[in-house]
Amino acid sequence: MFISRLTVRTPVICTPSLLTVLKKRFEVFAAMSQLSHVSTNLAGPAVGVYSQAVKYGDTVYLSGTLGLDSTGKLVEGGAGPEIKKALENIKHVLEASQSSFSSIVKTTVLLADIKDGPTVNEIYKQFFVPPYPARAMFQVAKLPLDAKVEIEVIAAVNK
Repeated sequence: MFISRLTVRTPVICTPSLLTVLKKRFEVFAAMSQLSHVSTNLAGPAVGVYSQAVKYGDTVYLSGTLGLDSTGKLVEGGAGPEIKKALENIKHVLEASQSSFSSIVKTTVLLADIKDGPTVNEIYKQFFVPPYPARAMFQVAKLPLDAKVEIEVIAAVNK
């Protein structure tokens, strides 16, 4: 069987609107190549099937981070030590992502008990300086590994 392709060449008129559409499509494809996954052994390992962080363009998205030691066990002592260790783990992932605490745009704090909010605030002051990033804090029914706290971060990549 023989199949022939007939090619018809027609002139394409590049109007400003067509150029805009083509530029947007190119930007989408270019941005896709900017996607990378980040991990470091300096932070506690992922508890599930996810990346510690995903970098897309000039932004890094950190997964929820627990107060885990390098073996994957929660640090002992309750909410305070867990919060501090989670923030230390976040620091390591940020560094692996070419970012830092000063580039954090938004944090989300999930607590097993909202009464630990003041403890979060006191420990935050050890890691953040004004102006503080935007933040949401919620009490949730249950966290992985019966943790007291989980922290999620969105940050800009340092240039």
